Parts: sequence; structure tokens; C-alpha cells
Amino acid sequence: MTKRALHIALAGIITAASLIGVLLNGGLYLGTFRPEIFKTFTALSNAYVFVYYLPYFVRLLRGDSALHHPAWYLSAVVSIFQTGAVAAIFRMGAAAGSPKWFFTAMFYLHVAVPAAVLLEFLFFAERGKLKFRHVPLAALPLTLYGLTAVLGPLAGFTLGSGGARYPYPFLDVEALGVPMIVLILAASLAEILLISTVFTVYDKLLAKGQNKN
Repeated sequence: MTKRALHIALAGIITAASLIGVLLNGGLYLGTFRPEIFKTFTALSNAYVFVYYLPYFVRLLRGDSALHHPAWYLSAVVSIFQTGAVAAIFRMGAAAGSPKWFFTAMFYLHVAVPAAVLLEFLFFAERGKLKFRHVPLAALPLTLYGLTAVLGPLAGFTLGSGGARYPYPFLDVEALGVPMIVLILAASLAEILLISTVFTVYDKLLAKGQNKN
């Protein structure tokens, strides 16, 4: 297979896997719909990937330049990378013992899609379109989610599940206190900006190498 054919196949896998993961997690297997899944960044980031990669995949099939709106591309890559990283650190084995449909959904959302998107970015994406001005925009979805997750329960609505007021234990204001939450959010923002910058530098270095060739 040519590199372009592999790229098309990988983009198709990303599109399909993100949709399947969200639908399974949303209760498709049970014949229901659970809108509460969208209180988690896992579901939101995978939905974001699906929305971006579906037209991306179509453009690849047509033979066009696929990477439109590079700021949102970088944002999708960084968001799903964060989903995979947080799952690896905090949720390892969390789906063990769960029903097969839920375990499959978690595998798609936490492992398959983040890994496939990272692979697509590192080895197949069109080079030279990412700019340093895109870095703050790449952090926007995670920043807004973090603020909403923390401020939401204080404003009267919860993003938690199973009786929890907060979606993730490291965002629990009541348990950790405001100073610690502020520190966590600041550290998270710095980490997201750093990852976005590293990805942008990587893209620029590869673009420079391609131009020399």
C-alpha cells in the first residue's frame, strides 16, 4: 500500500472508531441513549475527533488537501492525546469486570482513537500548516471543560455521575479545596500548551526537512 492509501485507511479507522466508541458508551448496545456521557471529556473529545475527521477522511478520498482549519486539527489531536494520557494515568483497569460492551467502548475511546490519531499526526499528516498562533486555540476545549467541570456544581448543576458532583476526582473542589484546584487547572493548562507547542515544533521540523528534499 502507498503512504496515501495507508493515510486514508487510518483516517477512516479514526472516524469509525470514534463514532463507535461514543455510540457504545452512549448506550447503543442496550438500545438506549445516555446523554450524561457528554459530561465527560472522554466522550466530548472523541465526538470532537469524529466531527473533524469525517470531512478530513472525505477530502482524502477525493485526493484533496485534507488538513483544513489547522488550529482545530491541532486542538483535536491535543484533546484526544490528553484523553489517552489521563486514562493511562488515572483510569488504568477501571473498566475491568465491566460488561463487554462498556469495556469495548472504553477501549475505543481511551486507547484505539488516541493511539490512531497520534499515529496519523506523527507519520501521515500534511506538514507546514501548524503555526504557533494556533497553540492557544488548541488549549481552548480542555480549558473550557476544566472551568465548566469545576464551576458547574458551584452554579447548581453537576458534571458528575453515580452521585458524584464532579466528573473527575482531581477536579473535586470540595475534596481538594480551591487553592489545589487552581493549581491543578494552571498546571493542566501549562501542560496542554507545552504539548501543543511540541507538536507544532515537530510539524515545523518535518516541513523544513521536506522542503529541503
